[in-house]
Amino acid sequence: MFLKRLLGVVSLEIISAEPLKLLNELIRQNITLLSSYIDGYTLNAKIYFVDYFKVKKVVRVRDEKIEAIKDNGGIISFFFRYRLRYGLMAGFIISLLTCIFLSNVLLEVQINGADEQTKAQVLSVLEQDGVDIGAFLPTVNRLALECDLVDNTSTVALADTRTEGCTLIIDIKMIDEKPSTKTSRIYADIVADRDAVITSMEIFAGDKVKVVGEEVKKGEVIVSGKMTLHGKLLPIEKEAYFYSSGKVYGDYDETVSFYVPFNDVEQTVEREVSTAQYFQFFSAQIPFNPFADNSGLKESESISYFSLFGLELPFGIATKTYDKYDFEAIVRSEEEAISVGKRRTQNYEENILKDKTILSRSEKVDVADEGITITVTYRLNGEIGEIKEIFKK
Repeated sequence: MFLKRLLGVVSLEIISAEPLKLLNELIRQNITLLSSYIDGYTLNAKIYFVDYFKVKKVVRVRDEKIEAIKDNGGIISFFFRYRLRYGLMAGFIISLLTCIFLSNVLLEVQINGADEQTKAQVLSVLEQDGVDIGAFLPTVNRLALECDLVDNTSTVALADTRTEGCTLIIDIKMIDEKPSTKTSRIYADIVADRDAVITSMEIFAGDKVKVVGEEVKKGEVIVSGKMTLHGKLLPIEKEAYFYSSGKVYGDYDETVSFYVPFNDVEQTVEREVSTAQYFQFFSAQIPFNPFADNSGLKESESISYFSLFGLELPFGIATKTYDKYDFEAIVRSEEEAISVGKRRTQNYEENILKDKTILSRSEKVDVADEGITITVTYRLNGEIGEIKEIFKK
């Protein structure tokens, strides 16, 4: 029932020499027939208003005539009748947008459960966050506002916000004093994340266990967060813990392999094979063309919101573009496979090794029946230290 009221229903009487063939043609054109019957040379049918122009085109091609038309109403057909009265349509749209905008404008702030001093603090936080009379309520980040009320006031333990019409209601739960907090420090070593030879160190905190030029194994401690303090002013030795910080660089070897088959499947992309536009209203989307079929395509979306007096409104136009992805079987020669492998090697060096210095490299190509393998051995210089937490007993 709702669909009929939305799309509108049209009753038609079509004079045709072959009404049965005409009926079959309408069905082939995917026209939804709500009801239909043949009376002599007359085809009587009820269709949605959005299908009326399809029917009109079929009838015109067959050189036949629509004898009687009865519009049973509907939202789309109503607007269609007034489509050329631009002033009326513009006035209706502006009135609708104004009503929506004004119904979401903040006109009153109601604070519950707080004394006068706390209310003054809450209003100060609201002003800092830009939540004042005249603010557009859908743009207010209520979760961030609640966190700010707890963090930036001295007596608010919990804040809950909600809206009723144009009123922002803030429920406050107060505390007598802020609870004391106990901070716990984290202590950590810097350990080697691979076998390497240390070339340089920049240590800001911690006790050096290894020195430049020394070999380290993966997992060995380079900088310790545990130190033993002693001296003239200390009658006994004392242990102290730190969070080690700094950077350790070293030379190390790394080997990677890239396999390229002769017979492969490659993905192909055809960009923007179709586009579709929607009217975005909050999180709802109403398609301009509800009959477009974009199944099997990958979509990407961009939304352009309307604005009024510099404020972004919660509705606008959403544009979706659709890309077609397919797979294609390819056969490579040995030279082509080696070329692909070298490109992958180059991409690896430009992306994965971009923060490291390549001291030397050796490359080996192995050819098999199914494909080729390129093995590259690097001598690199880069950061070799990683943070590992230690626990104080």
